[in-house]
Amino acid sequence: MTSRCARNDTHVASSIVIGIRQYQKGQAGMKQNTLVHCPMCGRASSATMPVDACVVVYVCPQCNTVLRPRPGDCCVFCSYGDDRCPPKQIHTANT
Repeated sequence: MTSRCARNDTHVASSIVIGIRQYQKGQAGMKQNTLVHCPMCGRASSATMPVDACVVVYVCPQCNTVLRPRPGDCCVFCSYGDDRCPPKQIHTANT
């Protein structure tokens, strides 16, 4: 028997895969570029977010601070970016 969490994870994963396919076909209005705001130096830098993955380590190009996601966030873009990462955008669009 599959646990409730495993079923939910499978549903989320399949939603993300479907959303990525829609994005690759140009059917969804996904944002791939964002500004990442460094909490140490206060500068914002432009970054391209991968469509199919969450980025858990980002180095600020101005001050070389290594950014990691805040607790509860999946990636640095969700923590410090102007926009959520594409997997979260896809999941939100599919719910």
